[in-house]
Parts: sequence; C-alpha cells; structure tokens
Amino acid sequence: MRSAGDSSLCLACHKDKNPSIPASEGWGGHPVNVEPDTASIPRELLNKGANLGQAGRVVCITCHVVHGNESGQESLLVASPAGSALCTGCHGDKLALLESGHDLAASAPSEKNQEGQTASQGGPCSPCHLPHGSARKLLGDGDLGTEICISCHSRKKVAYNPRLEGYRHPLGVDGPDGSVECDSCHDPHRASPLSKDDAASASDDREALFLRARLPDLCIACHDQQGNVVGSGHDLRETAPREVNIDGRTAAATGACGACHELHSELPGARWARDLAEDEAVEHLCLNCHQEGEVAEDLSLDGGPSHAMGVSPTSQGLETTLPLVEDTSSPNTRLVIACTTCHDPHVWSQAQPTPADPFEEGDASTSFLRLRNSPEPLLCVDCHGDESLVSGTEHDLIFVAPSSRNSARQLPMESGTCGVCHAVHNAVDASKLWGRTLPTESSGNKLADYCGSCHGVGGAAREKIPQTSLHPQYTLVNLGRTKKDRPGYFPLFDSGTGEKVGTGSISCPSCHNVHRWSVGQQAPGDGVNREGDAMNSFLRSESRQMPCMNCHGTSALYLYKYFHRAGSRRSSGVRPDRGDQQ
Repeated sequence: MRSAGDSSLCLACHKDKNPSIPASEGWGGHPVNVEPDTASIPRELLNKGANLGQAGRVVCITCHVVHGNESGQESLLVASPAGSALCTGCHGDKLALLESGHDLAASAPSEKNQEGQTASQGGPCSPCHLPHGSARKLLGDGDLGTEICISCHSRKKVAYNPRLEGYRHPLGVDGPDGSVECDSCHDPHRASPLSKDDAASASDDREALFLRARLPDLCIACHDQQGNVVGSGHDLRETAPREVNIDGRTAAATGACGACHELHSELPGARWARDLAEDEAVEHLCLNCHQEGEVAEDLSLDGGPSHAMGVSPTSQGLETTLPLVEDTSSPNTRLVIACTTCHDPHVWSQAQPTPADPFEEGDASTSFLRLRNSPEPLLCVDCHGDESLVSGTEHDLIFVAPSSRNSARQLPMESGTCGVCHAVHNAVDASKLWGRTLPTESSGNKLADYCGSCHGVGGAAREKIPQTSLHPQYTLVNLGRTKKDRPGYFPLFDSGTGEKVGTGSISCPSCHNVHRWSVGQQAPGDGVNREGDAMNSFLRSESRQMPCMNCHGTSALYLYKYFHRAGSRRSSGVRPDRGDQQ
C-alpha cells in the first residue's frame, strides 16, 4: 500500500486531481508534495486533523480529513470552504482581498466560476482559484496570472475596461525580477499598498488600483533613470497640482509619472496620459503643456518659429549621436528629430539630474537638455559639427560681450555660444532661427539685418560697425562657386527670405563664414577679441581666391581690401546709391 504521506495513495484513485497534469488535460490546481514557502499551516487546522507529509510538505490530507470528519463536511475538508476560511487559514496575507473590488461577492455577485459557483457559494477565493481545476476559462496560453486577470478584464467580461485592450504596458518583457506580467505591478489580493489590515481600507484613486507600491515608486523600481523627474519642473505634483491628465486625475493621485503616462491607455505612443489632438508625435505631447492657455504657458512655444520637427538629419547631410524617433508616416520609415532628440524630459541636467527647486529657471546648461550647451555648445555641435569652430572666437559673445542679451533677454552664458544668435524656440525670424533683436530700420537685405543686430548702433559689436556693408544689390548668377566644400565657395542669397539661391544677391555671408575666424582655422578660438584684417575676420576665402575678380578684374584686390570703407568705394567708382549702404 502506497503512503498517504506523499499523496501517492490519494492520487492513485483521484488521477484528475493531480496538479502535474497539463492544463489542456485538466489543470490540477493546488500543488501537493511541496514545502510551504510563504504560507504557514495554522495550529487551528492541525488541531482539526490537518496533517503534513514527509519533511513538512503539503499533501492531500493537509486539507482533507479522511477519517473521523464531521458528518456532512463537504469533500472531507478539514474546515468549511464558506468564506474561504480554509484558504485564508494558510494564506492569511490574502485577507486584504475581502471588501475590496476583487471581492466578487460584493462587486459582481452573479459572476460564476467554471464550476457554476458564485463568490458567495464558493468563497471569495473561488472566482479565480479552485483547489482541483481552473476557476476561469483562460483565453490564451500566456502567463497564468496574467491570463486569469484577462479572463475578467476583457471585452464582454465582468470587469471589461477598454484601456486594457488598448496601449497597455508591454507584458512578457524582461524586468528586474523576471518577466513583466500583470502581477508584477498589481497585487490582486490587496487594493492598496498601504492597507495592512485584513480589509482594504484606502479610498483615494492612487491607493485603490491593487498596486504593489505607491506611485511613482512603483514605476521607478524598474525605470530608475526616469526617477529624476521627481521634484523637477516636470513633476506636476509640485508645479501644477491642479492639472489633470486625460482621465481627469491630478498628479497627486497618479504620481509624477501619471501626468504624462497612463499604463493602460487608449492612446498610442509611450502610453500617453494626455490628449494628443493631432497624432501620437511626441512634440504634440510637449505642446499639450507648453502653449498659451495651458499649464506651462510661461514657457510657451507659441512665441515664434522653433527648430523643425520630423526632419531626418541624414537627409540634410548631418550625423548625430542624439536619439531620433521613427517617422512611420512616410512610405519608408525613417529616423527624424523630435523634442526628445534634444530634451530628456526626466533629467534636468547632466550635472544636476534633479533641480534643487522645481521652479528653477532653466538655461542652456539645464532645461532637460541631453547635452550641456553652455559654455561649450555640446548639444548643437552634435549635429552641426561644422559650426563648432565659432567657440572662443570674436563671435562667441560669452567672451567678447558677456553682458549683451539675445531676443529672449538671456546673457550669453545663459544662452550658450549658439544661443546668442539662434533661438531653437520662439525665434525672431524663421530663417536661421534668428534669435537677436533686428534693427529698427531694415536695409532691405534680411541677412544684412541679422548682422546689424550686433554690428549696429547699441549692438554687441557697436565698436565694429562698417561704414557701408552691402554690395550693390544686383541679381547675379553663381557659376562655379556653389560647392560648399570647394575653395572659392561664394553663395548668393535671396535678399527678402535670406535663403541660399543659385541666382540672387551678394549678402554678408557670401563673403563671411560667421562660424570660422580664418580660412585655415582648425580648432576653436582662444577667447581673445582681436582686430581683424583681410586675411581673417571670418572671411570665406583667402584674398588670392576672392570671387571679386570674376566681375571686377584687376581692381578686385582694392575693392576687396576696402569693401567696408565708404570713401574708398566711392573713389573706385562704386556708387553707394545702388543699395550698397546700410
């Protein structure tokens, strides 16, 4: 006779109760011949006749008393199943289920398990668990815990919620403690991580979602790098406590992450919790706050042109180490620039991931930038490497005009080297993303006006104002000098738009490369403000390659050397009344 001490005697007859049988053949239910891990057999059940098997293992006779049981006791159980007292006798940590939303005796009293029992008949555990079989009809073959959840939380089921069919957190992916499933975040037996008593007692939304930890601690447990958002300007619990997400819940209820992310969302993307009016593009998420009339209107992006979004750097001949996003709107998916290319919304700065004050005013070294852009323009030159040589030159106002201000009223150290002239957000003019106040009186040439922002009365370079600046505004055809990387490169521009054209006018950047002090310069400048001459001064070409000879022949050298001197130009026969004065 085989011993009942390892359940083999019972299973010899009750083969359908063997928990090792595959689910397709009839799931056996509660494991037997195992040592309890977290559960403990209470003395009360042992006194009623419960027995442990060899080495203290749970066996059939731990729950069933074969001899001397009370008359009429169902299934020879050691205790009545009513109220799931037998289950909670060992699994006391699950008592918090009672009176919670998962206590179906109250929340879904007519719901029946696969044996046709309601929660009132089979006990509060019976809607999800049966000792010898599956309590629910599982819809898939994934993780058992997740499949049990989905058996209620799916279409036409008792706890249907459309969000659970939408853009939910990925399942089956690797987490710090193994595969991420529903019960990685949710404890189905405890409505609140704070309810330590037998009954779930929490009432506010944040604590009534059967979460294993408080928010945002639960999110940060896996997404620790994003945890720096706590206490920053993007933590709306601090900066906008009345602002609500798409569910109408404040950050106080959802945690810092819930202002932007909803783990069970009807919206695509990174499970957005905000209304994206146009599409799932990440810039629309940012604009959801950073626009007039919204919570971050003091940092609105409605004030003027901003850096183009959705542009492929490679299509512009640029390379970058910054993260790009997929553009699936084009026939061939490509990687393009988005707000998150330059900004990490979770990290205030590389030097200080979380600011000391969530209301701290940002600058080019902070502002959730992925790379510092002041004093070294590391962020801009990651894409625009050819312009990096402007650092430390006479066009780096950090050194030569530290008290000047751009159109956003920022000092050069606040805006960074590039920001003294270019505004990535709210530019004065779309061309070149110009970020300095333009002269009151226009010269009629847009790019000359850009230069006049500094080289004009009251400008940062007011000591270096040319007597006359513009070449006569003839329309010229550029032949043989259109290749940017070739010697003698001489671009022409449309005087109205400032765009580079094949047929147009000579403007300041036709002769000057504003980002390089001299033709032979191979490194950034040294921060010294020098007086220029005809061999440097940001000129594109050495005098021997000057393009003036194409039109002016032997007089070109004289014209080239004294271009900005009004008197010399008049003596050479160039008339200043043809648009060559500012």
